Amino acid sequence: MPNIRGVDIAIRDEGEGFPFFWGHGLVSSMEEEDRFAVMDWARLARHHRVIRWDARGHGLSGGAPVPDDYRWNNLGRDLIALADELGVDRFVAGGVSMGAATALHAAIQVPRRVVGLVLMLAPTAYETREEQADLYRAGAVLVERLGLESYLDQLRSLPPPPILARFPGRFTPVPRVSEALFPSVLRGAATSDLPPENAVRAIAAPALLLPWVGDHGHPMSTSERLLELLSNVQIHVAHHLRDVATWTDRINNFLDAQAAAAGQDSSVTPKRSV
Repeated sequence: MPNIRGVDIAIRDEGEGFPFFWGHGLVSSMEEEDRFAVMDWARLARHHRVIRWDARGHGLSGGAPVPDDYRWNNLGRDLIALADELGVDRFVAGGVSMGAATALHAAIQVPRRVVGLVLMLAPTAYETREEQADLYRAGAVLVERLGLESYLDQLRSLPPPPILARFPGRFTPVPRVSEALFPSVLRGAATSDLPPENAVRAIAAPALLLPWVGDHGHPMSTSERLLELLSNVQIHVAHHLRDVATWTDRINNFLDAQAAAAGQDSSVTPKRSV
């Protein structure tokens, strides 16, 4: 595992070609994403270099009980440091929920290096953020007082997004954060938001938005706001799981376009570090 800003980070680096960094959602992990099988990573890796990682405190990566470590702007710094460690200059950054926020923060921090964005299920932001933050803070207290299992019982009692309602149990998340770190991870998320609107408006990199309908934790309002703010953006809204099944191909096509654009300048053609 490479040591990224003081923490050992678990990564998977597969395929060759233009690099695509992908971050998972809050309290998830690479293993959890594989269990859901929403994305076909092998298909993407046949055409591109796909780099995934467990965010600090998640999955097999290390972490400390420090809430500020898990703020989304700091996770963006982790992404940039990971790219540095792997010898990658320019890349497409993407992710789901927290991973999407991580990618956006990285694009703000190093705009020359992030040449494309894939933002799946963008999380609550701006006007909708405070209500979600309250839930995270309450969850942190619940874990500290009654233990992680009590929090998980509460999580399991919540209705799934309508798009998943026909498949009860199949998409029930299994948190991949230890009980010792769980409160800090939640508090870090509670103090996070997407970058300020004026900063997002300044992003010139092409972006692909992939929201679905009816999910209060990932409301359409966030993707609609990003659609207004980003200058070079396309969107595909999923109303059914069959729509979600097209997302791997849509991402692959988006990456093809960014790789072709990068190929106009040999200085941005990445090579796998040895």
